[in-house]
Amino acid sequence: GGLDLLISPSRHEGMGRVNLEAMAAGLPVIGTAATGIAEVVRADETGFLVPPGDAGALAARIVQLARDPGLRRRMGQAGRACVAEHHEAAACHDAVLREIRALVRA
Repeated sequence: GGLDLLISPSRHEGMGRVNLEAMAAGLPVIGTAATGIAEVVRADETGFLVPPGDAGALAARIVQLARDPGLRRRMGQAGRACVAEHHEAAACHDAVLREIRALVRA
């Protein structure tokens, strides 16, 4: 049971928390390239980005991931690592703290 991937075909969306949640759960994400989704999904690493409104490209990427469990697993692992490194509270806290220290030294 469970999910194998997340499809996020929105034409108008910010970063979209659901994309980060899917990546944190180890799922590859297929999303549109012209939205905030593209700021989260690393093309061909944590998922795929397709042009908005291009149903053929979206379908092709869905089929590609459906047929390749190894690719789904690799992208899912990369997504989980990306969220842990860049989006978890501790990582964000550390990054902000580094910036504050750099400003104080300047």
